[in-house]
Amino acid sequence: MDAIANLISACYHLYVLGEQEARRFIESALSQTKDYQEIFIPKKDGGERKVLIPQNDLKQLQGIVINWLKSIWPNYNGFMLYGFGHTSADFEKGSHVDYARWHSGSNWFWQADIKDAFPSANIKKLKKTIYRQFMRGVCLFQEKRHGEKNKATQFPFPVLFLEDSPEISILADPQEIGALAELIIKITTFDGILPQGAPSSPFLFCISLLEDPNEPEIWLSNYRLPNGVWSRVLQKIHRETKGLIISGYIDNICISCSTPYYPLRYFGTPQKMHGIPSWVKNMVIDEFAKSEFTLHKIVETDFRQGSPNLCGLHIAETPPYRRQIVLPKKEIHQIRGLIYNWSKTTNPQEARKILGLINSMRMVYGSSFGDSFDTFPPQIKNLIDKIGFQNIVKAASL
Repeated sequence: MDAIANLISACYHLYVLGEQEARRFIESALSQTKDYQEIFIPKKDGGERKVLIPQNDLKQLQGIVINWLKSIWPNYNGFMLYGFGHTSADFEKGSHVDYARWHSGSNWFWQADIKDAFPSANIKKLKKTIYRQFMRGVCLFQEKRHGEKNKATQFPFPVLFLEDSPEISILADPQEIGALAELIIKITTFDGILPQGAPSSPFLFCISLLEDPNEPEIWLSNYRLPNGVWSRVLQKIHRETKGLIISGYIDNICISCSTPYYPLRYFGTPQKMHGIPSWVKNMVIDEFAKSEFTLHKIVETDFRQGSPNLCGLHIAETPPYRRQIVLPKKEIHQIRGLIYNWSKTTNPQEARKILGLINSMRMVYGSSFGDSFDTFPPQIKNLIDKIGFQNIVKAASL
């Protein structure tokens, strides 16, 4: 069996289409891997961020593949993105507002961004990580078949295709598994990078942070700990501290605390401290310096001296002693101005910029894709409703 046939067997949403229809769909999507639509979104520093949007078939296939990978990756939701003990937030359903709200009760903040996040992911290491996860699952299946004790409960292929399936002997072939990993990389990358704008890129970027195929696996009893740079940071902070809130959301890292901090790493009587300890900040910087990722825009904020910004959102204190998470007024005015000026010219290039901004704001406010903007600030929502979202989409397609 070739890699496409193995992918069809593994992904239920492809399997139900039937062999011929699924193969036509995959081949159509593969023909679009070099045909991404470029959208340029204005950045706060005056520059532009290039977003690559895949064509419809490829975008749909990327979503199917990533949903399958999430189902086979143990403990993806919660731990992998938000750290130990914080499992209530779901990356796919969350938003910048949810992320900022998580830290909104803190008084001290330390933040850093990962420079050129998606393009900086090492694709060769990512392919090895996917291959290792597949091989791990096949080994676990073989252990299960022989009645041996398993170290995990997740398998890389649905149970429907595990029991008494003649194809499993092919899936156990390392060369076939390697070809399947190669196919997934081909589907989800563009010119050797993770394209910002593809639905598959956030998950694969997080996997790059959490898993390092060149490092030995770490086992705690029957639980395998991820061993990537972000995983090492989480494990050290969890093991040696208390009272800190640490989170990673896409390319942003934030550590905060609200009360006087007592470090666990010091023996004897804990010393009361204010703010984020220096050893924690230095440890995060040192760990990332050993990886392919680079931290920049490092900012430390004391709420008593000024309100912080998280992922472009402002945490503001309003009477009586309440904190609200809002988009800065300056950005609201800029976005309104861009939309209003476009309504006078209907320029296709400007329409594509507006679509990019709208998609970015969906991540900020958690709106589902479609024509609903109920969670947007009313100043922006009302203007989009007045102009007509479909008019913007139509102009952008010209």
